[in-house]
Amino acid sequence: MPKPRIFIAAGLMAASLLASTAVFAATVASLASPGKVLTVSVTLDNDGRPGYQVARHGRSIVAESRLGFVLADAPKLERNFAFSSSQTRSSDEQARELSVSLDFLDANRSYRAQIFRDGADADWQSKPHSIVIENRLVKRGDTLALKLAPGGGAAVRFNAIGRK
Repeated sequence: MPKPRIFIAAGLMAASLLASTAVFAATVASLASPGKVLTVSVTLDNDGRPGYQVARHGRSIVAESRLGFVLADAPKLERNFAFSSSQTRSSDEQARELSVSLDFLDANRSYRAQIFRDGADADWQSKPHSIVIENRLVKRGDTLALKLAPGGGAAVRFNAIGRK
């Protein structure tokens, strides 16, 4: 008859395996510097928590770290993210306009897009923290037109609000 310690050890090993699969993060996108010295990888775990890691010449210099937003007047944005696609473009300190097609959204749903964008007076040198947060109702087929400030950017969070 096996000793109870064996069952406890087996149970702890099983619990350890289950816990380790709960935090598995898959690389969904990566970007390398022009000389491929630095690589930034973006990850997403099975709870939709985004993260990143940085490597230099293939050696990790920033271990897997979580990404998210802590907002003063809204709940934290730290999970339930999904990765749909990526595009690579070069960027500099010039203002520009960006059109984003929403063809990747489910055709049978409507969405609330929470848009974090540059403020009208944003500038990477003089006003780097000028930001506007706005909400829009969007659907598949729509296009977001985003005006990016010099050295600026934008982020969009989509929440499904219903079926058509």
